[in-house]
Amino acid sequence: MNCNFPSIQDSIGQFYPGKSIFQILIGVVSFISLVYYVVISSTIKAKSPKTSIIFAVTLISKLLSLLIFANVPFHDDYRLNNNSLVIYFISSGALMYFVQSRITSRQLLLNDFRMKMFWIYMVVIANAAVTFYRHQMQGVSFQYSLSSICQWIAVALDIYFESLFIHEIRHLSMRIGFPLDKSSNHV
Repeated sequence: MNCNFPSIQDSIGQFYPGKSIFQILIGVVSFISLVYYVVISSTIKAKSPKTSIIFAVTLISKLLSLLIFANVPFHDDYRLNNNSLVIYFISSGALMYFVQSRITSRQLLLNDFRMKMFWIYMVVIANAAVTFYRHQMQGVSFQYSLSSICQWIAVALDIYFESLFIHEIRHLSMRIGFPLDKSSNHV
């Protein structure tokens, strides 16, 4: 008897409770990302416009891949669904790296925690890729379940990483400076 742990694609599929819950989570996470991007791009001056363009492109590719992944059923178009999942994982890793390396928080504990989460995410994604390859190409038993578990852990890490943005936005001191004397102008 071969019993596999359900992957993300199987869980979303055509079943409406799972699909709706996943779409709601995607909407919440996407909203948090967009708010964080708007707040950061409007309050922190980037060293070059390339960093904000790279951040925007990776954020848009992540959101588009999530949109395709959540709305195109796995059983209708396997290749499109699988490619959008891979793009989602790659762009999430790129965003994690970009956020933890470019945007430094005032709390050093949060920066260290983000760095650890990034490396855990990379290890989980590497394990997911290896086990998925071993399942597809070599037909090794139980590899599909391991790949599915790694996918679920990666999505949970991404959602948790994005939830740190709420903490960051809450503690971001946005002070508006008026053209008064230099001692009272806080920018």
